[in-house]
This record gives sequence, structure tokens and C-alpha cells, in this order.
Amino acid sequence: GANFGGNATIVIGGVTIRHAGWTFLPGNLILQYGQFDPNSSITVPFPINFPTRCLTIQLTGAADNNSAFRIGISTGTLTNTGFTFEGTVSSHWTPIYFLAIGF
Repeated sequence: GANFGGNATIVIGGVTIRHAGWTFLPGNLILQYGQFDPNSSITVPFPINFPTRCLTIQLTGAADNNSAFRIGISTGTLTNTGFTFEGTVSSHWTPIYFLAIGF
């Protein structure tokens, strides 16, 4: 079943994903979301594996000041199970939110 409440905290492979959830969309698509605390490189698992693949992902950073930052996904690491976050972040950039769609 779907977890669309977004209140779940899960730990997969030592990475804590807060406000994690997923739901099914028309056309056999799955939408997944959550937030994590960044460091310069961290492998982030999806709440559930996409049965086939992830089509797209969006990352959004939250800041408490005007410092510059860079966030992204390491080339070639987006899979049906997760992705590797790469970024230039500081203690001012937390958390990072993700939204992923796949099937």
C-alpha cells in the first residue's frame, strides 16, 4: 500500500530519511519524497525501490542564511533504489528535500 502521510522516518543503510512517503499515480507511476541532512557526498535510498526505474528527481535545499551552495546528483548514480547526493553545503543548508517519480 501507499504511505502518503509523509510522517514516516526510515533508516536505510545508516541514512535517515524523514517525512518519507510514496503514493501511486495514474499510468503506473510512483511518486516518492522525503528529506535528509546533507554532507558533501551521501548515498540516499528511496523509501521503496522503484520496480523498474526512476525517471526524474528534484532536489530542493533549505537555508537559514544567504550562503552560496551547490546541490546535485552524482553522475550515473540515479537508480531504482536511490541516488548519491553531491553538494557544497554547510551547517546553514539543512535539510535537503527530494521528490522522485518512476515506475
